[in-house]
Parts: sequence; structure tokens; C-alpha cells
Amino acid sequence: EICVFLLRKGFLVKALNYCFDILARKAENILLIKVLEDANALNETYINEMENIAGFIGGKPIIVAEKSGEKLKDNIIYSRFNVNTLNFITFKNAINNKALFVRSKRAGLAVEIDSGKLKEIADDEGISLSSLARKIGVSVQMIKRYEDGKAEVSIEKAAKFYDVFGNKIFKAIQIFKKSNVESNA
Repeated sequence: EICVFLLRKGFLVKALNYCFDILARKAENILLIKVLEDANALNETYINEMENIAGFIGGKPIIVAEKSGEKLKDNIIYSRFNVNTLNFITFKNAINNKALFVRSKRAGLAVEIDSGKLKEIADDEGISLSSLARKIGVSVQMIKRYEDGKAEVSIEKAAKFYDVFGNKIFKAIQIFKKSNVESNA
């Protein structure tokens, strides 16, 4: 099903029988995809091999699974030893360029704020740090940490930020780009 979907989206696709199940390429995007029921079946050594091969050819390893112990939720990015892990619906949304904002962390669901946009929009709208802190339910020091890009926002606080600014201040997760992510899957 993933191969057919990728072909319809203009990817060149090759099914493999190695540490990856699918090699897909479209323009400069090279995806090495492992498809399985439970991402927890992959150990760190296996995933390191996936990352090494992906790095060698300039690709991005992706795990598509239905669960990682528990069922993976739609439109949330998980991680298994620093490899983005998502369910099929989330994978399709990412390929379709639907912006994804929520990442699962050890402490729960989190969203990253674009600190530059937060400062800019708050200034443009005349919202002071203390006023924003009251609206979000955090300290002024915490707002400063968000503005400096030194803290991610819990999903509960993100909902309050959304009420004030909409989604303009949230950073979309670039799952097809290299990044250091916290392992939690």
C-alpha cells in the first residue's frame, strides 16, 4: 500500500529485503522506509545500521508502524532511537505536505515555537510578556525561554498559544530532513 501511494505521488520506488523495506526517491528526497506492525521490534543496533546506510546515500530513514508498544496516534511524530516513527496516515499527510507540528517526547506531547515569529507577532499585536504569560498560564521567565528557543511547549500550553496567535508561531516538523530528536518510541 505504501509503495502504490508513493508511486502515485511521483516517487521512484524499489521494494527491498534488507534493513529497509522500501527505497523511494523524488528529486533530492531519498527515503529509506521500514514498515512493520510494532516499532519496538527494532533494536538500537538495527536502527544504527539503517541510519548508516541512509547517511551513506544521503537519504532519510523513516519507520512506518501501527504501534510502538501502544497504537501510534495520527499526525504525531514519534521517535525510535532518533529515527522518525509515524503511522501510515501521518506518513501520507507528510508526503502530501500537510504541516505536522506535534512530537511525542518522554514528558508527553510537545510543539516547538518559532521564537522569531513569537516575538514579532507579539510585538506587532502589542502583547507584553506579562500579558502573554497570564494568557498562557506560565511565568514571564518561561515566555522568555520560549522566545529564546530554549523550551518546547506542552500540548496543553500550545492550545493556549493557538487561542492567542493561531498556528502562525508553531514550527512545522520537517520529517524528511536530518534532525536530532529525543528517543521515546
